[in-house]
Amino acid sequence: LDWAIVAVEVLPESRGRNYMEQKTVIKQYAQRHQANERRIQRRRLIDALYDCIVVKAITKEEILTKTVDLTETKVGRQNFACVNFGDKGIRVNDVGRTQGHQQMGISPSW
Repeated sequence: LDWAIVAVEVLPESRGRNYMEQKTVIKQYAQRHQANERRIQRRRLIDALYDCIVVKAITKEEILTKTVDLTETKVGRQNFACVNFGDKGIRVNDVGRTQGHQQMGISPSW
C-alpha cells in the first residue's frame, strides 16, 4: 500500500471540464506547486472508493459530497468511472471522455 495526499473535494478549476481538459488542469496544478507531473495523478476508481470508505470510518466525515471525482478507470472504450458521496451513500457512475459537468472534476493524489 502507498500513502497519498488527497483533497476532500475536486480542484475548483477542474470543474465543468471534460477528461482531456482536466489533464491540462493537472499539468498547470503541478507547475503552480513546482511538482513533477508524474507525482500528481488522477486516482483510479478503487483508490477513490477506498479513500471514501476509510475517511468515513475513521473521521465519521464524508468526502466528495459537493463534487464528483472523474477517475482514471475506464468503463468500456470511451467512458470513465466517476464517484461521489451522495445522500444514500457512495455513488459510482460512468461518463464519456467528452462530457463535462459543473460538479465533476479531478481530485488528484500526490
